[in-house]
Amino acid sequence: MVEIQVGSMKIQADKGKNLLSVLRDNGIFVDAPCGGTGHCGKCKVKIAGEIPPVTETEQALLTRSEIVSGTRLACLTDCTGTMRIMLPEYKTVSKAGFLETAQEIDNGFCPGETGIAVDIGTTTLAVYFYELKSGNMTDVRSGLNLQRRYGADVISRISACEAEQDALRKMGDSIVSQINGYIREYGKKIASAVIVGNTTMLHLLTGLDPSGIAKAPYLGQSLFGVMYAGHQLGLQVDGEVYLPPCISSYVGADITAGLIAMNLDRSKEHVFYIDIGTNGEMALCKGNTIFCCSVAAGPAFEGAKIKFGTGSVAGAINRVWYDGGVKYTTIDDAPPVGICGSGLIDAVAVMVETGIVDETGRFMDDQSDEFFVSESISITRQDIR
Repeated sequence: MVEIQVGSMKIQADKGKNLLSVLRDNGIFVDAPCGGTGHCGKCKVKIAGEIPPVTETEQALLTRSEIVSGTRLACLTDCTGTMRIMLPEYKTVSKAGFLETAQEIDNGFCPGETGIAVDIGTTTLAVYFYELKSGNMTDVRSGLNLQRRYGADVISRISACEAEQDALRKMGDSIVSQINGYIREYGKKIASAVIVGNTTMLHLLTGLDPSGIAKAPYLGQSLFGVMYAGHQLGLQVDGEVYLPPCISSYVGADITAGLIAMNLDRSKEHVFYIDIGTNGEMALCKGNTIFCCSVAAGPAFEGAKIKFGTGSVAGAINRVWYDGGVKYTTIDDAPPVGICGSGLIDAVAVMVETGIVDETGRFMDDQSDEFFVSESISITRQDIR
């Protein structure tokens, strides 16, 4: 056994066990958009004590100064001796800055009863609290979906279920724990719940094996449209929990709920409904006819495969513009540590406007292969194309 120290926590680990797995097993979040396969270079940890030798992959993904300072990739590091681990700070929970008032309905619920609407996004989990009699929203809590430690996208998480014993149970437990945590923070009993998400998220919540979604013929075990008792899912909900139906393995219950909420099944005009998340889902509607499709949209905007990409963390460049030079802002006005989705879109727009790249993303100067947003953060040719 070897000892791993993270802050004030001391962990006993089997010698030779993968560091990322050890941290996951002990509930410590490390961002790993690629699911720990060694491709994205995001699961950086700084190690003091017995620093393991650097791998060829780390030499390609880390800077020289990072390597010298003891930074390694957790997914490529084995626990070989006593280590002290320093992790980057991530924002995992946020309180919404605004509330929208739901349409008032007379639904027969008793005054004061509270229900929740839960959106399990691949990246973000949001819980909305409603006074059921009036339909008024009273609060909302949201935070990073902690399943992200198993990968940024659904395929990475499905792969983790296949490769790692107990990963399916752990991912389901993490969602239940987050939802229950928000309920406890709210401080009132919950009478009922509706939970939406893409098809994979609902499989993970309910403990169903999602592996069929990732391979032909791409069929999961359920498209849901089912009612559970709260205790069946381990949720602190006194009454029933409804999971609306998914449309297909890659068009989930979140789209179904959105279409119904907007009455798009009765639209007399062509309406294009778009949900751009980690999974981008689209529906073209007119009357009784609705065409749906989906695409992997989010990982690039959340740090995967972008050299300096990052999620919504302190120091992420979140806005870029040109005014006699490149200007930017960062989250919490912290020193820049990377660039998140909104900043990435802004930066590429600036590159097009200033002639750095053409409309296809090709660098106009063949001698240049990166564009610096700050002194240390750049967007590379490989990032764009």
